[in-house]
This record gives sequence, C-alpha cells and structure tokens, in this order.
Amino acid sequence: MTNIILKAAAFAREAHEGQFRKYHKVPYIHHPARVAARVALLDGTSEEMVAAAFLHDILEDTKVHMVQLEENFGTKITQLVIGLTSVSKGLVNTPREERKKMDREWLARNGTPEVKRIKMLDRIDNLRDMGGADEEFLKLYAKESILLAEAIGDTDLALKKELIEVAHVLLLR
Repeated sequence: MTNIILKAAAFAREAHEGQFRKYHKVPYIHHPARVAARVALLDGTSEEMVAAAFLHDILEDTKVHMVQLEENFGTKITQLVIGLTSVSKGLVNTPREERKKMDREWLARNGTPEVKRIKMLDRIDNLRDMGGADEEFLKLYAKESILLAEAIGDTDLALKKELIEVAHVLLLR
C-alpha cells in the first residue's frame, strides 16, 4: 500500500473511533476497510479511489469537514469523497423515497465512473452486512439498491450484476 492509502486508513479509523455498525456492533471502520479492499481489486483502480473508499462515509457520519479532507488528501480524493456523500443528507423533513431518488439522480448525472464503482461496492457491502436488520427495512433497502444499480450500473456491468443479485437474495428471504 502507498502512503496515501495508509494515511486514509488511519484517518478513517480515527474519525470513526467509537462508532459501530448498526446490526452487528462491530467497529465501524470494518465497513470502509472492506469497501477499500474491494476497490483495490478492481481493474483500472487508482490509489485515490482506494483512499476515497476508506474515507467514503467521513462527511456523512463524522465531524470531519471537507476542508480537512482537502488539507490532508488534496482535491482529487476530496472530490471523490464528496461524490460519494448523499446530496440529500440533512433533509430530515423530506420523505425517504424522495431523498433516495434525489441521490440516485444526482449520482447518475454527476457521479464520475470512479464514484459510481465505489458506490456500488459500498452498497454491496451494506447489503451483505444487514443480517440483523428489520425485515421490512431490509427489503426496502434491497429495492433501493436495485434502483441504484439501474441508475448508475452501466459504468461497471459486473458490479451492477453483483449488486442486483445480492439485493434479490435479500428480497427472496
């Protein structure tokens, strides 16, 4: 691993300190680490993509601000992380269906191929890590994941197929 990837891993670990995954109560950092590992295995990946995968939930789930990302990781990685951050975050009075549609449409129009690939791997990991979720929410999230795959999956057809298959498995439970 290069210094920028190691730096991103350490930064993410520190930023997510004390946070745990919702359904399994394992340290939160396991999730971005798994996503980063999958990103590292993609054909055509870059160090910036792997670093951004480690940092993908920083702006949504921690007190880290994009200025801190820019200072520590530069413009390219910061832009990838911003692209992975839900545009609807903070719209608490907007129904979930509208927020998720807004996020999908924004990603479809504005997401770079790198962002779309990382986002699909993020979603795949989330779906695989929801074993303790409420059945109704699990099915909703799986349906939203299929809509996401349809909106951005043409960037990487293998990831699109995997995301849809993982979601379908959960829908058929």
